[in-house]
Amino acid sequence: EEAGPTGRPLLSQEVEAGPLPGMATFVVTFAEALKSHDLLDEVRPRYVVLYDPDLEFVRRVEVFQASCPDRMRVYFMMHERSAEEQRFMLAMKQEKDAFESLIEAKEHLVVQAL
Repeated sequence: EEAGPTGRPLLSQEVEAGPLPGMATFVVTFAEALKSHDLLDEVRPRYVVLYDPDLEFVRRVEVFQASCPDRMRVYFMMHERSAEEQRFMLAMKQEKDAFESLIEAKEHLVVQAL
């Protein structure tokens, strides 16, 4: 096994979800995170590291972060110019375009006075 910078063996891609030994750290797969809508409330993390993030889960983290009294830090891990980065950036652009379309449509709505 290849050792990481701390001398511990590097984790393989097959990681079991749950707390890491001796640490208040959880490793959770995306599929596991989607199953539990109150995962963030249960774990109440101080740090969140997202690898291959999904926009829906990113928004959940943002809402939790806004409601969390303790400061929480969020980190993204992505390879530059990767398919994952392109997919995430495309999803963000589509979301932005949808909001702009709603704002533009609202400008043209007619409000009737009662």
